Amino acid sequence: MVDVLTGYKVPTLVSLLLQSTLYGIYLVTCGDCAIALTRVNGRWRSRKEIQWAFLLTAIFLLINTTFAICLGFYRCLELFIYYPDGSTIRRDSTYWINVVKVRCTA
Repeated sequence: MVDVLTGYKVPTLVSLLLQSTLYGIYLVTCGDCAIALTRVNGRWRSRKEIQWAFLLTAIFLLINTTFAICLGFYRCLELFIYYPDGSTIRRDSTYWINVVKVRCTA
């Protein structure tokens, strides 16, 4: 039997691999960012010295990116583990994974 989802499975898997690799690089730079925003000359900054807008933006971006990676991983689980025959995979715009993934990365 010919796998009808081959054209859909390969880009999804490659996308998850690339996203995970870049996310690892992002985590390292996010740690450097947190250190730069919360420490100066080897000591912790006081609450008045911390630039809260930058710190909260960095935390929000970290949470958003982590959530997007989790959704991509769940999509791959559905595609390869839960429904490998493609019987119930929904690719339309009303499926909740697709809606949340677009909103999370937009």
